[in-house]
Amino acid sequence: MVNIVNVVGSGDLGIELDLKALSEDVEFADYDPDEHPEMFIKFRENSPLIIVYRTGKYIIRGGESLTDCSKLEMNYLNSLKIWASSSHLIIRHLR
Repeated sequence: MVNIVNVVGSGDLGIELDLKALSEDVEFADYDPDEHPEMFIKFRENSPLIIVYRTGKYIIRGGESLTDCSKLEMNYLNSLKIWASSSHLIIRHLR
């Protein structure tokens, strides 16, 4: 019998992101351009990891199920909407 231990998903916002500005406003984001060109987001210590690229593409890694990854994706998209509205940016492509 096969056990699912790690679900990986990906998405694309269809917009370019300013990872430096985003990481300064989002408390659970880790961005160090000297180390990696992408930003890492973990909502909780043991939660799956979201890897975010400047191009708007993202990877969700470490989920235990599709439902787990879908919930995490919704948290991520909602966080981006909150950040965009507080930064007075218009992001039309977010779900």
